[in-house]
Amino acid sequence: MADKSNDYKDVLSRRRFVALTGAAGAAALAGCDGSEGTDDSTPADEGGDDTSTEDGSSTEDDSMEVADVRHLSGTNLSPADIQFNPWGQNTAQISNELIFDPFAEFNYATAEYEPAIIEEWEFTGDAFEMVLQEGATWHDGEPVTAQDLATYLRLDRESGSSIWDWGSDVEEIDERTVAITVEGDINPSLIEFSVMENRLATKHSRYGDILSEVQEAEDTTALTEFVDDEPIGNGIFQYGEADEQVILTERHAGHPNADNVNFKEYAFQYFDGNTAIHQALLSGNIESMFAIYTPGNVVSDLPDAVNEYRTPRNGGVGLIPNHNHDHLGRRAVRQAIAYAMDRTQVAANSDPRTKVAPRVPTALPNAQLENWLGDAMDDFETYGRESSETEQAATVLEEAGYSRNGDDIWEDEDGNTLSFELIAPGGWSDWVTAMESVADQLNAAGMDVNFSTVPFGELGGSDGRWANGNFDATAEYWTAAFARAAHPYHNLRHQMVDPGATLRPNGYAYPAAVEARNGNEADITVPARDGSGELTVNPVEDVETLGTTSDSETEAEIALELLWVSNQDLPMIPIQEGLNQTFISSERFDVPAEDAEVAQVQYANTWLPRQGEMTYNGN
Repeated sequence: MADKSNDYKDVLSRRRFVALTGAAGAAALAGCDGSEGTDDSTPADEGGDDTSTEDGSSTEDDSMEVADVRHLSGTNLSPADIQFNPWGQNTAQISNELIFDPFAEFNYATAEYEPAIIEEWEFTGDAFEMVLQEGATWHDGEPVTAQDLATYLRLDRESGSSIWDWGSDVEEIDERTVAITVEGDINPSLIEFSVMENRLATKHSRYGDILSEVQEAEDTTALTEFVDDEPIGNGIFQYGEADEQVILTERHAGHPNADNVNFKEYAFQYFDGNTAIHQALLSGNIESMFAIYTPGNVVSDLPDAVNEYRTPRNGGVGLIPNHNHDHLGRRAVRQAIAYAMDRTQVAANSDPRTKVAPRVPTALPNAQLENWLGDAMDDFETYGRESSETEQAATVLEEAGYSRNGDDIWEDEDGNTLSFELIAPGGWSDWVTAMESVADQLNAAGMDVNFSTVPFGELGGSDGRWANGNFDATAEYWTAAFARAAHPYHNLRHQMVDPGATLRPNGYAYPAAVEARNGNEADITVPARDGSGELTVNPVEDVETLGTTSDSETEAEIALELLWVSNQDLPMIPIQEGLNQTFISSERFDVPAEDAEVAQVQYANTWLPRQGEMTYNGN
């Protein structure tokens, strides 16, 4: 590998990068946050002293006025319970999107990535090359370097992310340039989705020793147990302080885009549940919220100054069965559940403004079905999108040996009733409404389903019930979600192989899954799509091939086979797709129109300040 590295640097020195431009960006659900500040988190303002003006604003670096104003946003994770290590426990939710810059951001209107801390990138055939934004600095004043980026990527490799299905090594080319080298074939269409949806959170001086320890060990315990509660970020705002209710961030004057921000502070206040956040928006107690399901009647009551930005999720809530369960581990039961649900009614009950039923239950959002299924779509089972197909549900259960008992409840050959608990995160009102509807429909179809809510703090994280498989059936995302869900690779990996690599960890015990998800990497056999014979696949192997092939015909063939298995075996059961709702008040801040292209990102309230599109207006 050393010889290859030297050759590669010589090639790179003669190569001209092509800068990519887009429109705006998307951020991931998970991240990290912190609690108490240190001297390292003091703003680096190297250009001069702050001087206050009569209106309370200040002039920094003699270049612009910065108002002594705080923008107050919302969060539903307590600042006292979060930290900043993206691979650790209790990672943050939204403040990290200001504190750490993303590699790049995805705009759903243009379907392109816009540069952020990675300002240029290119796939050359043997490497994916990235150049850091000129002038990027950590919040302690030190420059962001290639070593910092390489440390992130090397830790990411130890954690087994999807990048390393195709990447072979990390090389620091110069002070600002890093390359992920590639040996063998790779699916070029996946690279941006894999790499750009990351956030640079690893100053080498903070994470270098942990990297060494993890590389020498047989597991990632040193990384996952590290608590980064004194964060050194590089984003447009830096960590200030926190208590149990509020986390405060402060404008980072040393950021290359600092001149786009004309206010000093950005804070996040903790609210327990959607209703409390709705009340805060209605009363004007907060000025933005990054992602909050809000029904139409609440939206109509919001102050006129509050703008609603809706962006695709490329997925939504599904029913995730624990395949170790005596009943849910049987394909016939999962199919019966899919038949018994009226997905259209569930979506309508949740919110017809922001929810839609999947047309075909498989590992693809609606917008991508034609692209990947084509003429084969008619072969796929819809399980009845607009009605409860209770007769078909009964047929598959009877064929599997189930019958109705005296209480009209299905039971198996041994007399065990088809019973299970269905859970959802408490306070997530749209998910709760959806699962209440599902439970009602399944009970009406003769299943014994007990629905309950559980605080998200007990569900998420590496010690939560989801990760440890401590559930019968749960509400969770059935795709990898957001930008990367546009390609079946990430969704198939999420459904069949390793949900922890694409979204939140889930120990759902699907037989084909990796051992870390309580699977055994087994083959899966389903009826062939043409109705003759059987189709056997190994999802771990085939998903890996899908992620590495550069041949478009092979890509299409493998994707279609795995999507068929997803449709027939239902490792996760799709229920609905949604739109994310982000709210920003324009009373004190100038913001784009609700349909503006620049705001088609995840999430507008943290991306727009960096772009100079959310500025204090003096009110």
